[in-house]
Amino acid sequence: MCRIILDPELLSRGKLDPKTMEHLSKVFIKSEGDNPILKRNPTSRKLPQDRKNRIDYEYGYEEPSTIPLGKASMRQVLEFLSKHQTEPKVNTAEKIAEEYKLDLVDVHNVLTYFKPFDVILPKKLSDQPKLNPARLLQNKIDDLKK
Repeated sequence: MCRIILDPELLSRGKLDPKTMEHLSKVFIKSEGDNPILKRNPTSRKLPQDRKNRIDYEYGYEEPSTIPLGKASMRQVLEFLSKHQTEPKVNTAEKIAEEYKLDLVDVHNVLTYFKPFDVILPKKLSDQPKLNPARLLQNKIDDLKK
């Protein structure tokens, strides 16, 4: 490896000395042999050969094929939340706990505290009423008078 170190005093001036520039233009680096740093380590991880697009799952991860008792997937939670919201008297916490084989306290807590994400979009600037500059200036003057 070859490293050229320039004098910080030369760099601080903003321009390099013409003689230094002439010497630098004559520098030629020729590399021979293998660089042990760049040589591929056989124990290192190989790059993937598969270049196909990966599946974009609905909830950001692949859902397991089997779900243990006492647990629920995101899909199941959203299903029983929507069932409960549409018909709370029919789909009670007890019925949901029995259907999905979950603990009643956990189901009650999910129904009480878990809220799906709400998307809140900011108001567009075009939705706000536009005032002409003269009116804005008059409003500022009126505010100063008060």
